[in-house]
Formats: sequence, C-alpha cells, structure tokens
Amino acid sequence: MKFVVRQMLAVPKEQRKAVFNQWAKVFTHITQDKVKSVWDQVVDERKRNAKGNKTQQLRNNATKTQR
Repeated sequence: MKFVVRQMLAVPKEQRKAVFNQWAKVFTHITQDKVKSVWDQVVDERKRNAKGNKTQQLRNNATKTQR
C-alpha cells in the first residue's frame, strides 16, 4: 500500500489519480480508502527523511571545513 502512495507522491498532483488507477490494476486489493488511510503516514515519513538528509549534509559539510 505504501508503495502505491510513494508512486503517487512522485508525480505531479494532476497525475496522481492516473497512477492510482495504473497500480489498482496490478494490486486489485487497493482501494481509495486504503490509500487515504496510509497517505499521511507516508507523507510524514518523507518529511522526516528529507529533514534527516539535510541534517546529515550539514554535518558532512562542517566536517569537510574542519579538515
């Protein structure tokens, strides 16, 4: 389920329904309600990962300048 949500988030907003329909053909157990139930969770994961990557990059840059 999270895979489909990630795929939907990877495309512009206008194309998300088409991506859902594409994956719904492959994964027949997927419904709009199931996607909605995990949507916020996946968005939060992406935000946390993006924040973590920025923090890591800042640490790496600081280490490089100290050398």
